[in-house]
Amino acid sequence: MPTVRIATKDDAQQILEIAREWMPFNKEAEEQREKSLITVLGKPNGHLIFVAEEGKEIIGWFDVKNCDDWFMLRKSVHIEHINVAKKHRGRGVGSKICQAIFNYFRDKEGEMYLIFFYSESGWTRFFVKNGFVITGEKFYETRIVKRERR
Repeated sequence: MPTVRIATKDDAQQILEIAREWMPFNKEAEEQREKSLITVLGKPNGHLIFVAEEGKEIIGWFDVKNCDDWFMLRKSVHIEHINVAKKHRGRGVGSKICQAIFNYFRDKEGEMYLIFFYSESGWTRFFVKNGFVITGEKFYETRIVKRERR
């Protein structure tokens, strides 16, 4: 089973390789995405990328953004992008990353919400299985409550 950690600049190429499986880039877009990704990995500014790896191979990643939701008046974490390498899909990699995100923010924050906006109904089974609730026509969310220290 893979381990999950927060990505570093050294992970940029492997993250982009997985992203290309989902959305091939032209050369110009590739260069722009790489620069942008390296900036995020070097100075997160609210973004964290969680990677799942087996050995030294990154096999999946979620990009999340920690923000204060001015409209709903609560702290929330938005899942911006999700990618698992094609050959590793269906093995629980995405669920493992979700659990790591829950644990990370549960330990760091008070009550907050993890939100994923979607455009395809194919995500329903994955998010419901991982503890999310459909709270509107276009997004899933789950409440994360900080653990009490013993």
